[in-house]
Amino acid sequence: MRTARIVGLVLFATIFVVGLGYFGVRQYLSRPDRLVSRLQEQLRGGDFDRLYTESSDFMKLNTGREDFSRRLRVMSDHLREYDSEITLVRDLETETRLDKVFATTDTPDPAISVVLKVDNVEDVYVYATWMDGWLEPKLFNVSIQDFREGRHMTLAGNPFDQALTK
Repeated sequence: MRTARIVGLVLFATIFVVGLGYFGVRQYLSRPDRLVSRLQEQLRGGDFDRLYTESSDFMKLNTGREDFSRRLRVMSDHLREYDSEITLVRDLETETRLDKVFATTDTPDPAISVVLKVDNVEDVYVYATWMDGWLEPKLFNVSIQDFREGRHMTLAGNPFDQALTK
């Protein structure tokens, strides 16, 4: 009886510790600043194949591996025109405004959505969204709004590159 109780407690403690570890790791992997940093590194380094592999099913259904890489190459080259290092900075003011809009609608909230500026360039924004994954969020979409050139590029959308309407 005593052995069964000890085994039960050890089993419970193991499950509890593993559960805490899982949620702790998941919380760490889901931090927006970490996701932005990884996206920035991948845009800089051109590691688009790995990013495709780690993307959501939505992304994979809307773009093939070659199309995904081609589109991201065009997007990263476009961002390099403004900043050769592709320094992305979160625009928390715009994120807060968008969060308020989503809070007042029936639109389901994506797991993580961030608004980025290219360094200190005004009128050029990058929107990135990740959806829940089993452990780590999966890239859902990336788009660029370039009000300077009147362009909108969206990684998973068609058409990929279009003129902004006024």
